Amino acid sequence: MLDDAIAVYEELGAVIVPMKFPDSEQAIEDWFKVCGVQAYQVHAAWFAERRDEYGPALRDLLELGGAVSGAEYQELILRRMDYSGRVYEALEPVDAMLIPGLPFEAPPAADMMTMDEQKIADVHRFTVPFTMSQTPTVTMPGGFAAGSGMPLSVQLVAGCFEEKALVELGSAYQSVTEWHGRHPDL
Repeated sequence: MLDDAIAVYEELGAVIVPMKFPDSEQAIEDWFKVCGVQAYQVHAAWFAERRDEYGPALRDLLELGGAVSGAEYQELILRRMDYSGRVYEALEPVDAMLIPGLPFEAPPAADMMTMDEQKIADVHRFTVPFTMSQTPTVTMPGGFAAGSGMPLSVQLVAGCFEEKALVELGSAYQSVTEWHGRHPDL
């Protein structure tokens, strides 16, 4: 599927070059606490009164965020800033990076509620690095999986403040493909 998207961009005149991207393992690990702290700040009063009304995943995230100290949060933010700088540097020589949106077809909504740790890690692999580096992305339909017929996605990532370029590149892709106009047979 990604090879098909690369071929589309080559037909549109893009020059495809390999690139090295910074290791995202620590950023992905840090994301849980950063997200937890930010979510806890929004939910703190409500959560204190209605903890049992929250689902287990969000409740766990809020509890994690509420337990992070100010000093630990500062360390997370400093690592995030360092990671962001390395991501911006890696993206500097290219207009955009093309990667999968997910490493598998879109799971049915019911499966999203019961994903195991490996599936959760796989989902985060192609999303959290850009949340943590605060780089813009555009995710588009890129086909359908053989067998399940569920949608596949491709994702464009660009440097800071390059949203216009991403929209233009996404629009160009969709002007010559039909994936965005099709729906899976459910």
